Amino acid sequence: MKAKEVIDNLRTMFINTGSKLGEELRDQHLMFLIDSARSIIAERSVMSKSKTLDSMLQSISIKPNRTNKSEVGFIGDSYPYRLDLPDRIDTSIFTNGIFYMGDSQGETVVTPSSFKSINMSIRRKYTGSGPMYFMLNDSVYIAQLPMELQRSVKVRALFETPSDIAKMDPNYNPIFPYDFKYPFPQKELSMLYQVAMSGELGFGDEAVSAINQRRAKQNKDSEIVNALKGLTNAQVQQEPGNS
Repeated sequence: MKAKEVIDNLRTMFINTGSKLGEELRDQHLMFLIDSARSIIAERSVMSKSKTLDSMLQSISIKPNRTNKSEVGFIGDSYPYRLDLPDRIDTSIFTNGIFYMGDSQGETVVTPSSFKSINMSIRRKYTGSGPMYFMLNDSVYIAQLPMELQRSVKVRALFETPSDIAKMDPNYNPIFPYDFKYPFPQKELSMLYQVAMSGELGFGDEAVSAINQRRAKQNKDSEIVNALKGLTNAQVQQEPGNS
């Protein structure tokens, strides 16, 4: 189901329950509630090893960037490459929400390691020659990146904000920002709506508060503009020849 349909369904449910959120919140606010609910369900799915998780994954192909001595330093006999990935939903089982990294055919796989153990890992006799990735300061680095992956690396992950991935699609149209397939199983959307509408999130009040603050600012700005107009009119009336 398209993300816009998911947003419209949640809006309708809020309205049907008599909540003002359906009328007050814009699409981006409702998308925020939906993404947050998806994150909660994803974390539960990881713990319970639910198949629901598979439908939440998204894949992207991204070009790795070279690093230098000031960024990381040598890993083995070369500098690692950096992947600038969108935020992922971190889990205790899968490394920073990443489920697969490698080429698009699955022939060359980049295996997970850690910054503390990467130098030891690449010295292993039988498994140390392949590419490995590790996290450092919220960035993903790949050591021993082979030539065939230096132009593009495929990553399949549990991304935190699905719309960030949609924006990376060459066919993305900013006029219709939510015209993409939302990564969640359609048969379990009722659970997504239930969590998004529940007090478990607590983001509804926050969103409404943000809207009220914006309106208060707009009203204040309007009052200032009217006051300036009134001051200008008073000055004009006081000028000679206007009495």
